[in-house]
Amino acid sequence: MATERLSMRKTREILRHKWVLGLGYRDVANSVDVSLDGVWLVVDRAKKAGLDWPTVEALDDTALEARVHTRDLEVGLRRPIPDCARIDLERRRVPVKLPRKSGLTQRQFRAGLPQTMAATSASTS
Repeated sequence: MATERLSMRKTREILRHKWVLGLGYRDVANSVDVSLDGVWLVVDRAKKAGLDWPTVEALDDTALEARVHTRDLEVGLRRPIPDCARIDLERRRVPVKLPRKSGLTQRQFRAGLPQTMAATSASTS
């Protein structure tokens, strides 16, 4: 379920408490009755938009919302769209079984060892 966007009143209050009053994130969250992540997200988006308190004060609600909640801020964070055709080809491929490194079984390997090493490796396994 998607969460509701904060009202512009709360957004302004968060920025005022953080930038004008100099409160910490936890104190702002308690004061405005918003989650700590919500406070962090609003302040982070405002910083990325290049806002400061005098600019926020001068903007009306519509302009502030357009600056803070723009999708352009998140363009760099988007994941690339997966190549479904390539994924399908990879899933349909026959699995390749790799041979053992030496190609020898354990008994064949032990048979090729000197007697002292063969006896030691046989007793430890």
